[in-house]
Order: sequence, then C-alpha cells, then structure tokens
Amino acid sequence: MFTYSSDAIEKMIQTSDDTLTNTPEMELLRKELRNIALNSYQNISHLKYLKSSEPKIKKALGNATFRMGSFNQQLGESGIEDDYNRAIKIDLGLVIDYPDERQYEIDLARDYDKLGLFQQKIGKIKESLESHRIADSFYKPLVDKDKDKKDAILQSNYASNLDNWGLMELGIGKFKDAKTHYNESLKIRESLALDKTNPNESQYKHLLANTYNNLGDLYRKTEDFGEAEKSYRLALDIYDKLGQKDSKEQKYQNGLAASKMGLGILFQDAGNMKEANNYIDQAVQIYKQLNKDHSKILKYQGYTSISQNHYGNARFDENRAEAKKIYTEAVEIQERLKNDFSNMPEYQDALASSYGNLANVESQNGKLADAVESYNKAIAIQKKLKERYPEVPEYKNHLAYSHYNQGDLLGANGKKSKEAQNSYKEAGEIWKELVENHPDIPEYKRNLVTTLGNRAWQSLLLDEAPEAVADAKKALKQDPNQTWIKVNLFHGLMLTGQYPQAREIYEENKNAKLDGNRTFAQTVRDDFEQLKKNNVPPQAMTEIEKLLPPLKTIKYH
Repeated sequence: MFTYSSDAIEKMIQTSDDTLTNTPEMELLRKELRNIALNSYQNISHLKYLKSSEPKIKKALGNATFRMGSFNQQLGESGIEDDYNRAIKIDLGLVIDYPDERQYEIDLARDYDKLGLFQQKIGKIKESLESHRIADSFYKPLVDKDKDKKDAILQSNYASNLDNWGLMELGIGKFKDAKTHYNESLKIRESLALDKTNPNESQYKHLLANTYNNLGDLYRKTEDFGEAEKSYRLALDIYDKLGQKDSKEQKYQNGLAASKMGLGILFQDAGNMKEANNYIDQAVQIYKQLNKDHSKILKYQGYTSISQNHYGNARFDENRAEAKKIYTEAVEIQERLKNDFSNMPEYQDALASSYGNLANVESQNGKLADAVESYNKAIAIQKKLKERYPEVPEYKNHLAYSHYNQGDLLGANGKKSKEAQNSYKEAGEIWKELVENHPDIPEYKRNLVTTLGNRAWQSLLLDEAPEAVADAKKALKQDPNQTWIKVNLFHGLMLTGQYPQAREIYEENKNAKLDGNRTFAQTVRDDFEQLKKNNVPPQAMTEIEKLLPPLKTIKYH
C-alpha cells in the first residue's frame, strides 16, 4: 500500500512535468500539484514505517524524503538540507543492510550529489566538496563495473556529480581540479549523446551542451579565450538544434541563454563590444521571457536579475540613462530575492554588483555623493559575504573591485585624497591575498599591479614619497613591463633624494610611449605640474631641472 501511494504521487508529478512544464498559463496549476505532492510526501515521511524492516518500504521512504528536498528547493521553501540528510540516513541504512543491492548505492550517491549542489548554493563550501567526494566514492565503482556502458542513467548521474563537483571547484578557484572533472564528465556526455539507441537522446544532448557551457566558463575565467569561445559555440549549436525541435522547452531556452551570455561576456572582456552587445541582448531577452512565462520558478528571477547587470554594462558607453534604468531594475529584483532567500549568497552578491554598477553611472553623471553611497552599500554586503564565505575567491574579488572603484572616484582628476589611498589599500590587500592563493588567475595579478600603481600616485599627491616608492617597487616586481608605474617610481625616488636610481630609470624609459601616445618624459613633465604644490626639496628641484630643462620655469611652492 505504501509503495503504491508513493508510485502514484510520482506518476502525478511526471504527468505534470510532461504536460504542463512549458505551458505558462498552467504554471499555477503545476505549482499546486507540486504542493499536493510535497504534502503527501511529508505525510508519508512522518509515518512510523521508518522502523519497518521491509527494504521496499524503506526505499520508498528514502525516495519520498529525497523528493521532499527537491520540491522544497524548487518551491523556495525551507528545510531542504534536512530533507536531503534524512534521505541519506535512510539510504545509508539500506546500503549497510543490503551491500549487494546496487540500486541502494545509486540512490545514496544521488542523495549526496544533490545535497552537495544545495550546500554550494547556500555557501557551505567544505561541506559541498565533501558531499560530492562521497557521491563519487559510490558512483565510481559502479561505473567501473559497467564496462559496456549499458546503464545510461547511471553513467549520466555520475557525469552530473562530476559537473556539480567541478562547478564547486570553479567557484573557489580550483581550476585544475574543475577542468579534470569537467573533462571526465565530457567523455561520458559525448558517448551518451552520440548513442542513437538511447531513448533520451535529446536529454543527453542537453546535458552535453551544459557541460560545454561549464567548460566555457572555466576557460573564460582562466583567460583561454580561444577554448572558451569554442566551448560556448559547441553548446550554442546543440541548443539551437534542440530548440528547433521543441522551441517551448524551457531547459533548452535556459541553456541557449547561458551560451549566448557566456559569449557576450567573453567578447566584452576582449573589448569587442559589437559582438558582446549582440549576444548579451539576445540572452537577456530569453531570460526575460522565461521569467515572464514561468514567474513562479525562482531560478529564472535570479538569472534575469543577474543578466541585467551584464546588459547594463553592455549599454553603459552608448546610453548611460538606459544603463541606470537597467541597474535600478536589477536592484529591485535582487533586493526582493535577498530578503526572501537570505541563505542564498548568490543573490546578495548580485545585489552588491548592481549597487557597484549604479555607482559607476552616478559617478559618470557627476553625482559623487550618490556614487559613494552606492559603493558603500555594495561594500557592506560584500564584506559580510567575505567574512561568511572565506573560501570563495570571487566574493573577495568583487569586494576588492568596489574598494578600487571607490578609490578611483575619490581620487578622480588628480584629486589628493587620503580616502582614495585607503580604498586602494583595502583593494590591494585583498588582491595580494588572492594572487598568493590563486597564482594561475591573471586577473588578480593584473588588478593588484594597477592598484599598487594608483596608490603610489596618491601617496605622491599626499607628500608621502617613501610609501610611493614602496608601492611602485611592489607593483613592478609583479609586472616589470608597466612603464606608467615607473613614472611614479621616478617621482618617488627624486622626492626621497635617490637621484642616481631616478636618473637611471629616466634614461632607460624617456622615449617609451605611454597612454595617449605621450612619452615617458612628457608624462613626467605633466605630473610635476600637479606635484609642484608639494614642497619639493631644493636639491630634487635641481636634479629635475637637469633632466627636464623645460621645467626650469615652473615655480614650485
């Protein structure tokens, strides 16, 4: 009787998924059916069948508890982690009692995989990695025994855990491990997708495309732009073909949007704004339509709001008014999501990014007080994320960006600002830590060098030449090819009486071209126009005049 009831509920849900999933006007009915199923599973799970020695009853109870976790997650309810842990407890008991029953091990591996994926969403990094490792320890021996690869479902589930494991590793900067797991998954996905005898061929192609998108994200993060574009286009091609067969299937549209967004961000990073705007615009329109058609599905609200940030970035140079409107809309969505789902750090991170983007617009529009306020809102959120999730490098990276951008704002147009110097210091300390812990990420090193260079200039303006020399040397140790930072080092050496070293730097670089096609010598001359308000030591002035005769007429105060 118990197992029949469970089977009946599963049949109801499967029918709901098959007939109502891609029918927007039936979304409320579908949610109601899922609520009915959830209540039914809750009633089942609270029965005292847990004490029964009948394995079929225990198995059905484990599945019911697992489904409770899955439904609660889809519906945005609480108690999800507890549901998955109860399912694990039941299924682990079955594995211990019946070690030769293969299906019980498969169910237990599934439980750990889904638990790990949920733990990832709520920022439980170490717990998530451990859950995926345990899932792998059960899946791998089973997959190794399936040498002929006859069990497609087992193979696919194993690949899903590898994908989810890689996704977690990507998020914490373990790129080599993520790449290994993605490529292991890719071999399985390609084999399943190319097997024409599989009845679920379209599903396996969808999952293959998803793995390509994951690889695209990995290669984009490690700045292997060629491989990133190749991976995104492979995913895009698959989703295009799947969409032609079934244009209403939401998971195909979601995957298509992810591919286009990945390409858009990639081209944006490469400075190809025409292609970037094209792909980002297409992705945003798909996400908006998915959110409109399936407004009760939480993830589409999140994807829409996050995509708004990229959409605004793509429009920033063309139309700042439009960009501000886009960022404001994103803030409204993300504030609601942050309040409704306070245990989901991704929404808090997205909200902080939106505030940072708003600050950029306000800064460009000359509203400096509003820009500072927006940066402060972003920084307040990001500091909490950094403290709560210290293993996630991107939360630290985003906080560093906010500090850096605030420093640029406070020190704009050569303005002398202790606050700007402090902002650069905050950013630099974070990027220094990230460079030490993740030396294979070029972005972190590049940002650290730029921050140290800017902080050196602020120190010069603040008449703190020794600090300028120290920061410039640190920056050039990381990247000795940054000639603009050598300008700051030159100034610092001159102002601290280290004339031979300064002259050596000047002679080596005086004809080098910097930004705006200015030479090193011209830049030095222009900089001293700003620095002349400081008390330049007489001997330093004499040395400057020897190097730069045109500066003899400058009156330093």
